Amino acid sequence: MDGVTRAAAYITHWELKHLSAQVPKNELLIFNGKGLDFLQGSRPLTARTPMLRFLLSGASVRDECRYFAVQWGIMIIEPFRLPLPLLYEAVARGAAECLTPAECDVVRERVYWACRPLQDALTELHQWSSEVSGATQCGPDALRIAKEVIDAQEQIGSTVLDYLDEHHHDWLDDAAEETWHGVGGW
Repeated sequence: MDGVTRAAAYITHWELKHLSAQVPKNELLIFNGKGLDFLQGSRPLTARTPMLRFLLSGASVRDECRYFAVQWGIMIIEPFRLPLPLLYEAVARGAAECLTPAECDVVRERVYWACRPLQDALTELHQWSSEVSGATQCGPDALRIAKEVIDAQEQIGSTVLDYLDEHHHDWLDDAAEETWHGVGGW
């Protein structure tokens, strides 16, 4: 783990990969294991605090790694792709006007789901293995759903980036400044 933050609402874990080659899936397996180890060794209050995990890569990530990340709620930040949390946020803040209703539904349901805390992914897995009805994100449908999310990231993400560049060309700087002031920056 290269970085961890803790607030009342969330814990974030960050893994930074400055590789010139693609990130191997084993790196995601190790990162996922670190999150599980953290939860296993935590006190109950900490273990109940939603844990969001981010993998930042200096190179593109292979699709099989993206699918694994979606299934476990790991958000990948890589070159040339709008990260899933930013895609969701942009659509929620007005970029929905450049999308069809069906595309908005995909963002609202699938992209939002992909940005879930580790605890939610574990709950889904527990429900699936306990045969709880409604646990549909695991098992045979898991890979199909992950592929839908990654397809949405590629296609809808590109449309949203074009929209933001055209209508809000300083959107990234504005978001960074807002966050900086929100955390007490000067």
